[in-house]
Amino acid sequence: MLRRSTDSLAVWSVLTAFLSAIWSSLSDQSFTSRVHNMDTDIVCVSESPEFQLFCENMINPDIAMAKNILSRCHWQNRQPYCGNLKEAPSVNAYMRGLFSVDSSGCTTKHDLIQETCTVDSNMGQWRFDRVGPLSSSGGFTWHQFLSPALQTFGDWNFSFATGFFGGSLTTENELLGYPPIHQHHHHLGEGQVEFYSSPFIIHGDDQCLSVYGGPYCYMRILPSGFGSRLEGPPFFRWHEVNDVREAGSSLLIHYVFTGLRLLCSTCEVSRTVSQFNLGVGGIPSPNDGVYHGTQLVPAQCESVSWNEAKLPDSGLLVWAYLHTHQPGVNDFWLLRRSPDSLGLLNTFLVFAKNQALPLLEINTTSIQSSLKGKLRERASLVCSFEHLKMPIQEGYGRPPQQYYRLSPICETFKAQKDEVVTLIAFFSARDVNDSDGFVQQHTSLRLWFTFDNEHFASREDLCGKC
Repeated sequence: MLRRSTDSLAVWSVLTAFLSAIWSSLSDQSFTSRVHNMDTDIVCVSESPEFQLFCENMINPDIAMAKNILSRCHWQNRQPYCGNLKEAPSVNAYMRGLFSVDSSGCTTKHDLIQETCTVDSNMGQWRFDRVGPLSSSGGFTWHQFLSPALQTFGDWNFSFATGFFGGSLTTENELLGYPPIHQHHHHLGEGQVEFYSSPFIIHGDDQCLSVYGGPYCYMRILPSGFGSRLEGPPFFRWHEVNDVREAGSSLLIHYVFTGLRLLCSTCEVSRTVSQFNLGVGGIPSPNDGVYHGTQLVPAQCESVSWNEAKLPDSGLLVWAYLHTHQPGVNDFWLLRRSPDSLGLLNTFLVFAKNQALPLLEINTTSIQSSLKGKLRERASLVCSFEHLKMPIQEGYGRPPQQYYRLSPICETFKAQKDEVVTLIAFFSARDVNDSDGFVQQHTSLRLWFTFDNEHFASREDLCGKC
């Protein structure tokens, strides 16, 4: 676990107290951050037909199709699992490096196997692999996998993926939701081991209310005619799951699985979907040099952090996905404005660039009110919790901090080449017992564009801060 002294809180206390009166005077209109009524039905209404299609596809999964796909998946090509595995008896043990299993490569420390299956459909072929069996009895038992994925498929003469699906399965191929298994992270990347920039991503907060599909929201299907360009193998998975049942629960046998739907031979892609990542923060990591899009956030008070990026090309925003830990976030904003025009560079908020600035004498609402007063037009604020339109998963979050990752959180807009945008994260106080006074938090906004120039589909061009 990363550590930081709490002495800096005293420094920020003096600074923010001195500047709070000045900052409050900058506002020329009142504003109170609001959260959408979570009791309403799903609403997909957009001026953009493309955004409308993505909204309907993402939050209305075809449950019957998903069950049919899993029922026709017959596992074969059995071989030893030779990737990285970390196992810990609890989340706290995992965070402190107290692993009951810590292995890499083909070792005798575990007896896991890896298998594959293919399922054909009229829209393309699904290719899956799974790793297991895992066994757990609750108590937040933690498993982490970092390894090559889908590597046994030799033929990758496909240029696009049109869907992806992953999570945890029983031995009978039944999809496990939360509870009992929480999908902490499930990323599938191409060409390298990476954490925050993969185009294929699933988390526990992606689970819908049961009436809307429950864990079958883990399956994502792009609208007809859209595709995400594949750069080709090797593929790498970063998959972390934990058994959230009470300690001493009945033994559960489960597998993690990953899959892509490839473009069918008679299908065409008329629009390429490219993902642009914009995050705040970046703290040192003993493993890979930096935890991208992650920072240490004060646990006992609200804080704010921001970053900027230049969009690589003109194009239409068709979807967005916020990767963060929900209990620690009050709100987030994406603005089509530069930090300078928002006054972030000539106030004390200059100290909040890519690091969480504690708010001890002022709060999130007063900062948002002042920023609202600087916006010449309401359309400048394109992403925020104001745009939430879907109920959250049962048991997740506490008002007014509820949100659901797959709910529409942005309004569509037509980006301009080299346009500067600003992301502002408003962090809440956390009800945690952290002796250092800080917790790890990442805030990465994944913007899905159909750029006007397809060469920007390469992920190497699509990382503002990832």
